[in-house]
Amino acid sequence: MVVDKKILSVTIDEEALGFLFGYAREVYPREAIVALRGRIHKHGEVEVTETILPFKRVEGHGFSTWAHMGVVDSRLVGSGHSHPSGVLYPSDEDMLNFAGAVMLIVGPPYSSERDAAFYDRSRQRIPFNVRWRNPERKFVFKDSEEQN
Repeated sequence: MVVDKKILSVTIDEEALGFLFGYAREVYPREAIVALRGRIHKHGEVEVTETILPFKRVEGHGFSTWAHMGVVDSRLVGSGHSHPSGVLYPSDEDMLNFAGAVMLIVGPPYSSERDAAFYDRSRQRIPFNVRWRNPERKFVFKDSEEQN
């Protein structure tokens, strides 16, 4: 999916970001990778409502990838992965494998918004906010096996 409009902001559901945090903790020190589902609004906002484990994914030490070529999912808005090093900036390899409109990168300790960053296809950081359902504004980590 190629997106022509400028992405101005991202809203991500608490459960979607919490799932990636929990999964990244689970596979650490390897990288974790997920697909992001949601909507791209006309005014340039991306809404991420769901995080899923891609069927054909490879997660290793210092890399992760998934076979997104040929994926037909109208709800795909991007991908997310962890950088166990804690560097929240996309590598050249990350940019070559960009899928969708946004890329989410998370790093240790995988516990708050400070441990996450969104980027567009121009490697520009995009402001984001979390849509909290938990009144305590804390992530509840779920077992990744429940997600698929």
